Amino acid sequence: MTPSSPYTIRRATLDDLPTLLEMRRAMFLDMGHKPDVIEESVRQYTPWVSDRLASGEVIVWFMCDGDGTPVGSVLAWFVAWLPGSGDYASHRVYVANVYVRPDHRRKGLAHRLMETVIAEARARGLRTVFLHASEEGRALYESLGFQRTTHEYRLRFPKG
Repeated sequence: MTPSSPYTIRRATLDDLPTLLEMRRAMFLDMGHKPDVIEESVRQYTPWVSDRLASGEVIVWFMCDGDGTPVGSVLAWFVAWLPGSGDYASHRVYVANVYVRPDHRRKGLAHRLMETVIAEARARGLRTVFLHASEEGRALYESLGFQRTTHEYRLRFPKG
């Protein structure tokens, strides 16, 4: 984006929670999730994100249009992490909820939001930023230097 871009980035506050939740719903709808599953997710997510926004463990940035209306968002969770081989930092950054409203897509806004997360990670001296990519997001993350890994295993217990 050029300096004359009508878009600006700002940090979200707790007062922005309704907008953040609306964007999370829209993101999951775009990904094909069922509305009842989305609503339960939002119900569970609301206290989690509220607590972490208040503590600073999570930062959400909004991309705002020329009127100051949020049209995109990204969440960065500064996760306590055990120091490991090659990365001795005590935290890593998990990125979630990368979303841009459909009428504002293909303008580099998600790229700018991700650059903001990466800059914050570097400013904090952190070396690892990780995420789970949707099919639509893979090209964006790869353009920023993210690499696919095959190290994750998952065990999920049934509800009950």
